Amino acid sequence: MAVGYIWGVSLIAALKVGMQKTVILLFLLSLALAVPYFISKLKVQTIMTGLLLLFWLPMPIILAYFSGIFAQLYLFEFLIWFFLFYILSNKYLSMDTRISLGLKRFPLKPYLFYIGGALIAYFLSYKTGGELSIIRIICVFPMILSLSIFLTIESGDDAKSYLWAVLTAAFLLSLIFQFGPRFLPSFIDSYYRPEVGRAGLQIVIPYVGNLVIFAASAGDKFGFMFTLAFSFWLINRSFWIRIVAALMCLSLGAAMVNAQGRGGTIAALVSSSFIAYLSIKKGGRLRIRALVIYSIVGLSIIGATWYFAVQSESKSVTMRITSLYSDPFGDPNYLGRLEIWKRGLEIIQQRPMGIGLVGFESPGNDTWIVHNIWLYIFLSFGVIGFLGFVWLLSTFFKAFLKGIRNENPDINNLCVAGIGLLINLIIAGQFSPIVYEPYTVGIIWVPLATIYAVAVLDS
Repeated sequence: MAVGYIWGVSLIAALKVGMQKTVILLFLLSLALAVPYFISKLKVQTIMTGLLLLFWLPMPIILAYFSGIFAQLYLFEFLIWFFLFYILSNKYLSMDTRISLGLKRFPLKPYLFYIGGALIAYFLSYKTGGELSIIRIICVFPMILSLSIFLTIESGDDAKSYLWAVLTAAFLLSLIFQFGPRFLPSFIDSYYRPEVGRAGLQIVIPYVGNLVIFAASAGDKFGFMFTLAFSFWLINRSFWIRIVAALMCLSLGAAMVNAQGRGGTIAALVSSSFIAYLSIKKGGRLRIRALVIYSIVGLSIIGATWYFAVQSESKSVTMRITSLYSDPFGDPNYLGRLEIWKRGLEIIQQRPMGIGLVGFESPGNDTWIVHNIWLYIFLSFGVIGFLGFVWLLSTFFKAFLKGIRNENPDINNLCVAGIGLLINLIIAGQFSPIVYEPYTVGIIWVPLATIYAVAVLDS
């Protein structure tokens, strides 16, 4: 009791004299010391579900001192690394057959190809000092996160808990994206790029850090989670859970339209069409539900996008949307992408092992982003990293395809959602390197890894 009192007084005194960073360090240290105790009292599935609610939170400010491979170490990533270490080192769990079975089912080789290609390209390329941390975030951390999921999932119910957690967090993020700048202007600020006609957001959390939702890819992220919410709305057997999923779908769809990204909107429409098609094939009440829900969703998105474009004061927004109907191949943005893609293909022929993360310059632009997920992976991580990425997605697809023939309705439905998410990723990725932001790891890889873990649960 006395130790706790002294500890609390020390924190208050440090905060009073302006030593906020010291307070954060002491708080994290005390939290780290208490974590093993709390973990031992909870199920690992419960802990993992709780962690997934935090995937979008930015890094604690104390971690900003780190550089090199540990730069940009987000709170969510730090906790997942710690959690995985606990699982693998705990004596009780180490003797559990779940560990060996989880490792056996885990797609380790594709991940290693992906990471290996990134490292090879890094050592062969021009470096500015921050590439290793980005490789850690978008190559290594997805493997660590997926492995944590594999070692803790025991049933379809666990998978649904994980998916609901990440969907709930994305839903919260969509509300912040739309209403945060109006109600919390001191912490949340929206920004608009008139030259591209798209909106982004910056969230500032005192003593924690900043999260930037880039205008170039905000619509893609919300569109991806929209597909997951749509599938839950469509295939869930509980009426009230479908209502909750419908509200999430509405908010994520509105955020997607407000972000004004064409690629994300198109990807969401096509992927939800596929999910509805597979549901219609099952017949019965689900056929009618799928027709009604998709009609509502499709018409709402198309109508809202068109109305937003016509009523917008920005000519760039109007042109980007109306050009899809009037002159899709004459759109300056599309023609500019073609030039970037052409340049990227030329570089791939010259440097098949990759040029690293900062080696690409597009014509008339100083950005290294090639605006296409396939070219981005190939240029950044070379042919080896590209093969690992494609291998990984192919592994997911095969498992999902097998899962939609599974007699277990939970596995069947989740695998239908998994195929829809892959379709969304592929379409949105044609116009965006969708996997390059830290918080994107949670949005993209958690649903795919979770559904895959369920699909191979009995293998």
